[in-house]
Amino acid sequence: MTENELPSEYDVKYLSSREIEGKLCLYSGKLVFEPKEELAERIEIPIAKIRDARFATEEDISALNVFLLGATLGVLAKKKHKMLTIDVEDELGIILHLTFEGNDIEEAIEEIYEIRKARKLEGKPESSSEKLKVPEMYLTKQASEQKFYWKCPRCFRQNAMKANICTRCGFEKPEKST
Repeated sequence: MTENELPSEYDVKYLSSREIEGKLCLYSGKLVFEPKEELAERIEIPIAKIRDARFATEEDISALNVFLLGATLGVLAKKKHKMLTIDVEDELGIILHLTFEGNDIEEAIEEIYEIRKARKLEGKPESSSEKLKVPEMYLTKQASEQKFYWKCPRCFRQNAMKANICTRCGFEKPEKST
């Protein structure tokens, strides 16, 4: 598939600090998330920047199902969420984990694998000067909430300002936090 051909499209939700519905479009050289919301920005991921793409499921017990069906049937009526996590490397060499949820995620992962495989067989370089385009608002908490947290430079967990050690990896809070 060339850049001029029509991409494969998958209806997904991008999961970050909030859920954003849109389409994940797969081209031979990049993946593009086109949000349905007018104010949301698109995400462009060059294939060369992808380090890993993996599938996961999460089963959700809905409180509404438990209320409507009772405890036993509510637990049995779990909803399965299919998720795709794409690990990409930004210009600084930092790995970002972008997560999408949708019904056809397994097919999208297979297609991403085939695109990456074809690229390797063609001998195209793994790292490229292509730019990753992920709006900052998709990666962090809302700006009004940021002043109460510091982000661990090792595992990127949001920690309370009064915490001196990261609650996930034990990294000591840096002198100046962002």
